[in-house]
Amino acid sequence: MKYPRVELHCHLDGALPPETFYKLSLAHGIIDKSMDQETWRKQNVIREAMPLVECLKRFDLLVSLLQTKEELIEAAETLGISMYEQGIRLAEIRFAPQKHTEQKMSQENAIEAVLEGMNHVMKKHPDMIMGIIVCMMNCGPEIDNDADNLETVELAIKFKDKGVVGLDLAGAEGANPTESYRALFEKAHQAHVNITIHAGEVCSADVVKCAMSMHAKRIGHGIHGWQDPLVAKEIMDRKIPLEVNVTSNILANTVDSIQDHPIREMVDQGAIVTISTDDPLLCGVTLQDEYDLLKREFQFTEKDLIQFNLNAARASFCEGKESVIDKLEELLESLK
Repeated sequence: MKYPRVELHCHLDGALPPETFYKLSLAHGIIDKSMDQETWRKQNVIREAMPLVECLKRFDLLVSLLQTKEELIEAAETLGISMYEQGIRLAEIRFAPQKHTEQKMSQENAIEAVLEGMNHVMKKHPDMIMGIIVCMMNCGPEIDNDADNLETVELAIKFKDKGVVGLDLAGAEGANPTESYRALFEKAHQAHVNITIHAGEVCSADVVKCAMSMHAKRIGHGIHGWQDPLVAKEIMDRKIPLEVNVTSNILANTVDSIQDHPIREMVDQGAIVTISTDDPLLCGVTLQDEYDLLKREFQFTEKDLIQFNLNAARASFCEGKESVIDKLEELLESLK
């Protein structure tokens, strides 16, 4: 069934289209032409569950390919075009600008580059709606990036009405306590920046509760919120949408098996669930793959999938989302 799809939780570096990944790898001399594109892609896809910390190490190569303005423009543009070709019409792409300054590009320049690539897509496809979420990074106590995170917040404020639609905290959840970022989120909140926070992916329900107390309008993952019925109830009572990424959760070993994933319980209890891919290159998935998995393993229907997309459209931070909401609402109404 054809309908506009919505992707809210997708990391730019982990979502490079395979052809872009291959092209940049060749240009950087990481591989030569004796390595074909599909073999190179398969060598970098995560094939079996591993701890999140190990998954995060896979980003080092991807980030190294995106250290110039031109590379970031190409990454954002080719990702946006790939999304459009998959039927996605509303997308939020997130990235950590501080990770792209190894060759003296500033965080501001990195944001401008991603915005430029994104705007190329929307100019080519006027029915495509896109926005950027900038991420602070939790790197753990061994790395002092407090100044970098403050700069990210200040840039989220500066670009708030220029294509940056929100602020996130990504990285190694729990390496530093989420609570330690409260002042930064408060600064963003006071400037009316939309906030979503990675929480409850690997850490306990207490971290989800903490994130909710720091003005999070959405929660990235949030699956371990269901370990505590009181936290789950608060999520539902406050109608906080959850950005769920099932394949990523399995590969990052955040649940023991797919049968242990709480998504069915979450939906049955009334949670506002949205479905995304997280890192489609690394996870080797598309949004359609996620939908097929949900139908096969959890018996969700096509109507359920449309509802997940409607949830995501309503929860999006992007301006202009109303056109997508209207189409999804009309389709759901026709299926009653």
